[in-house]
Amino acid sequence: MIHMLSDTKFGGVIFRSSFFRKSLIMVLLITCLPTVMIGLSLHFIGVPRIEQELNRTHQQQLARSTSQMDEQLMQLEVSMSQWAFNPVLGKSLADVDLGEEFTLTRNLYKTLSIMKETNPLIQEVTLYLNKTGLLVSDINGYETVTDSGGQALMEKLMEGERDLYWSKDLVDSPYFGGPAPLNNNKFKYALVHRLSDTNNERFGALIVQINTGKLKSQLQTLGTSGIPLLMDSNGDWLIMNALEPGGAHQIERNLRDEVKAHVLRGDSKPFIYTGKEKRYSVSYRTFTRSGTEWIFASATDVSKISEPVLMMSRLIILVSIVGVVASFVLSWVTSHRIYRPVAQLFRTVSSGKTEDDDEGTHRDELEFIEKRWQSLSSMSRSLEAKIDEQLPSLRESFMLQLIQGHLYYLKENELKERMAYYGWETSGYRFVVIVAQLSGLKNDAGKFKEDEQLLASFAAANIAEEMAANRLQQVHVINFQNMSLGMIAGIPSERTALAKTELVSLSQELADTLSIMLKLQVTVCIGQLSEHLEDMPIQLEEAYQTLKYRNFTGSNQIIEMDELTVHGDYRFQYPFEAEKDLLHAIRLGQEEESLEKLEVFIKEFEHRLEIEFYVHQAMAQLLGNIHQTLLQAGFHVYAIYKGENLYDQLSQLRQTSEILQWFKKKIVIPYIHEINSSYNTQLKQAVKKVIDLINENYMKDMSFEEYADLAGAANISSLSRAFKQTTGINYVDYITQLRIDKSKHLLLETDLKINDIAEQVGYQHSWFNRLFKKSEGITPTQYRNQHRGE
Repeated sequence: MIHMLSDTKFGGVIFRSSFFRKSLIMVLLITCLPTVMIGLSLHFIGVPRIEQELNRTHQQQLARSTSQMDEQLMQLEVSMSQWAFNPVLGKSLADVDLGEEFTLTRNLYKTLSIMKETNPLIQEVTLYLNKTGLLVSDINGYETVTDSGGQALMEKLMEGERDLYWSKDLVDSPYFGGPAPLNNNKFKYALVHRLSDTNNERFGALIVQINTGKLKSQLQTLGTSGIPLLMDSNGDWLIMNALEPGGAHQIERNLRDEVKAHVLRGDSKPFIYTGKEKRYSVSYRTFTRSGTEWIFASATDVSKISEPVLMMSRLIILVSIVGVVASFVLSWVTSHRIYRPVAQLFRTVSSGKTEDDDEGTHRDELEFIEKRWQSLSSMSRSLEAKIDEQLPSLRESFMLQLIQGHLYYLKENELKERMAYYGWETSGYRFVVIVAQLSGLKNDAGKFKEDEQLLASFAAANIAEEMAANRLQQVHVINFQNMSLGMIAGIPSERTALAKTELVSLSQELADTLSIMLKLQVTVCIGQLSEHLEDMPIQLEEAYQTLKYRNFTGSNQIIEMDELTVHGDYRFQYPFEAEKDLLHAIRLGQEEESLEKLEVFIKEFEHRLEIEFYVHQAMAQLLGNIHQTLLQAGFHVYAIYKGENLYDQLSQLRQTSEILQWFKKKIVIPYIHEINSSYNTQLKQAVKKVIDLINENYMKDMSFEEYADLAGAANISSLSRAFKQTTGINYVDYITQLRIDKSKHLLLETDLKINDIAEQVGYQHSWFNRLFKKSEGITPTQYRNQHRGE
């Protein structure tokens, strides 16, 4: 092939060029040398620096750990000094026969047990009485030291000038844990406090043995970053921890011996210990307790910290080597493109051709590029044809984004350019948004089922598109998939006067057709004409707001936003009495009665209200009051509908029948089931009986207990809670409100005097006036004068 032969010849020239070789070497050095230097620096400089930083951090942590250990032991010594003044541990114990004095012996055991519980480091507290040779412990009881070795040990225990000190002599005594083989893993020191009388005459001693397990645990906690070690000034290990021969690795035993050697030499500087596989940073501190010097050491494995740095430096070196190879290849490709641009263009346009085709047909590269370009042009035209096929879908997407306000970032001229691209004339045109809302899907006579909203919307959109195309030159129908349709229409400016008539005629025809064919009720809102496409989202929102003022009980309706006027008396006449009866039935958990009261409520406001907006407001008020009633009764109503937006669902309902069914299914029945499941039927019946008795005898001065007795309730407290849960208020507030309601009825329906009305409802005249004014804000006489004429 021509281009293959040319490449081969060109490659030979490149390799024979010293400039190319020097340039290639320079590029490789510039590319890879910094990376290699970084890797070597990390390897030979970074690792030692990390070890130094680790030693410094280790020293700080060790100082804190040593201070904490010293403070814990000091607290133990202070506690011992305080225990020595306990009256139970007086000198009188030296002459007492503990076998005979049971009470004293029990108190002594109790005191020793309390001492042990005051500090988690204490394993056992033992009292030694010098005169009788007794050893008293809450664990082992009391025993007498009879053998000569034990007596000599105890006599030595009582010698010396310090009353409080740490003793190493007791660890091998059989009286304190057994012979040496048994105590190999035991803490080597015991805390001793000699007891003296007022004449400073010593008569005994308190001996505290340390809990080895607790001390190990605290040492491990203090040395979480490494291996904790504890020894005395003689180099003897106080706790062997995990470094026992046969129980740990040889490297750890060697580490222990190395630390011991440094301590015995008096070398207090931290050092690095290197084993076969690991390296440790070792630091230690010395602290003194009651004349005894101890050394706390900690060894941290630095290999775990430096290993990632070593790995990273090696990885960088490896990447540098790979970079050398990559740089060589890239340098070759770059040189090739610099010297042979035509060959590069030829390879680009010849992709997909076989070698035979290239060699037999296109021996001239420029001729091949020309023919290949023609082929690409043909493919471009084919793609344009496919784009034209997708143009309706693109137009649909654009119109939807335009009317929903998603193209807010585009200016007016840009929007018109987009419209022109999709085949619309925008110059000299005004635009309008028309929204058709469908309802009545749940009617028994409808053609669609309740869950076929998408199908109904699709059918309505197809009908609307066909009818609008026959009446208007430029119109686009949008299916919002929520039982509503939108239309964007372009009207010539010179036909603006006739446009409204045409739009009203089209809307009326569309509503009648959809009503006949789909058995749906249709409300059409015609927006205002505008010269600006950027006003379309605002018109859509205004149209939806206007649809809320449709006649709720009417059939098909046409609403013009330019001429929208709400006629009639639409004061918000809320059926409070019907609501009160409904809430009372819900509180009592009476499902059938609640559903009946709900139907009564719906019928009352249906006769009073005709505008959809006011209907939704009334039903939202009812929904909120039901929630408030149940919340006051202690129910978690939001858990019943599991986060659903009930108010949003309510706003989507367009007919009273839909509202009634929705309230039954979503609100009343679930809430009543929740109420009935919260307390038993017997208690509910008792509450109902008490309420009936109160309604009959509200004027009598009876307590809640008397009503409970009449109702036959055994548990008055449970009945009281159920009463409040049912009514939402307690007994006193309930009977007060009941009497006020009865008095209001008598004030309006009778001519009785205020004194007589007060007596009939069970109050004295002065008290009745105060209660009534507190409840209603006015006196009974003022209430009668204000409301009697209504």
